[in-house]
Amino acid sequence: MTHTGTSLPGGLGSLLSLGVESPYGTAAALTLSLPIISESLTPAATIIRSQAFRQGRYGPPSEGRAAYSKGGGGSFQIEATTNALGKLLRWINGGSPSNTQQGGGAAYLQTHTTGRMNTAGTSLTLQKGVGRDDGTVEPMTMAGCKCTGWEFACAPDQTATLNFDVDAQIAGHATTDLAAAAYPASNAPFHWDQMVVKRAGTALPGVSSVSLKGDNQLGVDRYRADGSGLKREPVEAAPRTVELSLDVEFGTLAATWDDLISDATQAWIVELVGANIATSYYQTLRFTIAVGKLLDSGSAFPQVSGDTAPLSQKIVIEALDDGTNPLLQTEYITSDTAY
Repeated sequence: MTHTGTSLPGGLGSLLSLGVESPYGTAAALTLSLPIISESLTPAATIIRSQAFRQGRYGPPSEGRAAYSKGGGGSFQIEATTNALGKLLRWINGGSPSNTQQGGGAAYLQTHTTGRMNTAGTSLTLQKGVGRDDGTVEPMTMAGCKCTGWEFACAPDQTATLNFDVDAQIAGHATTDLAAAAYPASNAPFHWDQMVVKRAGTALPGVSSVSLKGDNQLGVDRYRADGSGLKREPVEAAPRTVELSLDVEFGTLAATWDDLISDATQAWIVELVGANIATSYYQTLRFTIAVGKLLDSGSAFPQVSGDTAPLSQKIVIEALDDGTNPLLQTEYITSDTAY
C-alpha cells in the first residue's frame, strides 16, 4: 500500500472508507468504502500563542507559538442502501443490536434500538481520500469518530439519503496510507416509490416529504490535563431527541390538529421495502417511533395563501421514552450475514 493513490481528479477520485474501533480513538483497519453524495469532514488544528511580549518586538514573538491537532469533524451524506448499512445503524443508535437469520435462508434481520453511545461499534475510524488535479488521491484519516447527529430523508422521485454529523478525536495526513477501495459487491439505494409512512398501523395518505432526525446529545468537549491534548470519549450529556417531520396534503385533521390538541400518543413507522431476498423476506429499512406525540409546528392546521390546491401542512412528531419501548427502533432486512 502506498501513502497516496491514483484516480480521477477532484470529486470523481474521492473515496470514503471506515472501520469499527475498539477502543475509542484507536485507529481501526478500514474495511468498508461508501459511495458518497457529499462530505465536509475537516481536520482541526489549534494554535497556542504566548501571552507575553518582548522588548523591541513589533509583533507577536516567533518563539511563543505552538500548533497541534485537535481532532476534527463535519458531516457526510450517503444513500440509504439495501446492503452494508449495519455498521452505520449501530454507530448512530448505540447499544447492542441483534442479527437474526430469517426462515433459514439468505435474509437477515438486524434490529437496532437506542442504547449507550460508549458500547462496541459506536466509534469509527473514517478516512477520506481527495483527488488532486493530477489524479493523486490524498488521504486524511480521522480516529475516534462519534456520530453526534443524523438525518434520514426522502422526497418524490429521489433516492433515500442518510446524513451523519461527526466529531473526531484526532486527525492526520502523514501517518496512515490510503486504503484500497472496498465497496459492497451488491448495493442499491432505497427510493421514494418504496416508502410508506404509517400512523397507528395505517398508511398516512398525502405525504410529500419525510425527514427523520436524531441528536445524540454527546458532550464533545471533554479535554483534560493528561498530557495528550486529546479529548476523552464523548458520552451522553442530555436526553436524546428524535423528530419525524412530514409534509402532508390536507385531507384530515385526525392526524394533525386532533392529535396535537388531545396530546394523543401514536406509533409512527417509516418503512421502505425493496426487492425479494428469499421466500417472503424483502429488503427492508424500517424506523419505528413507538411513543410519538405531535409538536406545535405552527401548521398543524393548514393556512391558505392564494388559490393553491391541494393545501399542504407540516407535522412534526417527537419520540418519547415510556421506559418500556425504545426511543427509536431501526429494523434492516438484508442479505448481509453480519452488521
